[in-house]
Amino acid sequence: MSVHGIAVRIEKLNKSFGGNHVLKDIDLDIAPGETFSIIGPSGTGKSILLRHIIRLETPDSGQIYFNGQPVFDNGRPLPQTFRSSMVFQSSALFNSLTVAENVGLWRGSTASAPRRASASLLRRSSPSSGWKVRKG
Repeated sequence: MSVHGIAVRIEKLNKSFGGNHVLKDIDLDIAPGETFSIIGPSGTGKSILLRHIIRLETPDSGQIYFNGQPVFDNGRPLPQTFRSSMVFQSSALFNSLTVAENVGLWRGSTASAPRRASASLLRRSSPSSGWKVRKG
């Protein structure tokens, strides 16, 4: 089976807004084709992290790598040769579906695929931010 996608590696990513240090030394590895989700309370930096990954935000320090290549140079995004996007939370979920079903929707999955993806999601927790990174 062929795996499509890119490897994403995040090393010591930091972002502050005024005195609010939203992302604190975030480290994360996502393999090509891997499904992941970030779950946590409001205001803990989940969307800010995703905005960095798709280059809508620039970090104060740290680096993101796509397939081993740096994404930022002195705080400026470098050119990329692929598309990235993000579905913002206000219109991204269906109240009538479970979390697993909502996570699996983008894959055009069967009923069992979201369960498999969500069953293997929790890999580590970031105690300082209060959110959990889940990968599958």
